[in-house]
Amino acid sequence: MNSTGAEEGGGWVLPVTQYEQNFVVQPHIDWMRERWPITILISALYYLLITYGQRYMAKRSALSLRIPLVLWSGTLAVFSWLGTLRISVFLVLMLKEHGWESTVCEVRDKLSTQHWFWLYLFVLSKLPELGDTAFIVLRKSKMSFLHWYHHITVFIYSFYLCAYPRSNMIWYCGMNFAVHALMYTYYTLRALKVQLPGGCAMFVTVCQTTQMLVGVAIQLSSLILLQQGRRCDTSNRDIACAFCIYGSYMLLFLHFFYGKYCKESRTNKGGLKKES
Repeated sequence: MNSTGAEEGGGWVLPVTQYEQNFVVQPHIDWMRERWPITILISALYYLLITYGQRYMAKRSALSLRIPLVLWSGTLAVFSWLGTLRISVFLVLMLKEHGWESTVCEVRDKLSTQHWFWLYLFVLSKLPELGDTAFIVLRKSKMSFLHWYHHITVFIYSFYLCAYPRSNMIWYCGMNFAVHALMYTYYTLRALKVQLPGGCAMFVTVCQTTQMLVGVAIQLSSLILLQQGRRCDTSNRDIACAFCIYGSYMLLFLHFFYGKYCKESRTNKGGLKKES
């Protein structure tokens, strides 16, 4: 593990905080390896809270929670932008300088302490992000299968990847940081009642769907590289697991996109009233 004190790539050096520089990687991986199965129990509790929370709110008025939502989404937006600057930018620079295969198969050995620090924060953030669902339940908004399924599987899989890290996790982390930076910024502005162009929501969904398509492409390319006998920091089991997860995300997001934008567009053109 590279633990140099500066992030270098393409001549761009980002300052490193003391917390990042002093981050000790292996003890945190060991800690996660011992405890990541707890995420399954937390996910079961999360699902129960959704079920009983919706029943509790069924006979009650929806809460506004506009200010808490602004603070919640704004905090996650700032966190995601910081992660984007640290991880997503590094990923782009590595992709430019070393190519696709290196970022998928070898980049783990090139990560410095500040990268590991943000990868670890990224994984830990998946726990509080479950709190997104509380706003949906308390505001009595529509709860989709995609929402809670995505939260649970990302939560469990992220903690597993931290316990047994692979090089391609830099892709998962980098893409997720960048997409969440846009998504939570959008949510924050919406909660602030800022008038946004009509295409913003679609653009966020396109970014989310693209993330899932790239996730599937990573698994297919990793499988091809392994079959060609190339050295790649993964295994057939890891590929199968990640392919199932990202493949399901891809199908669900494509279905959501079709239903939200393509189907509604055709309905509106037919002169029918769009459902609110």
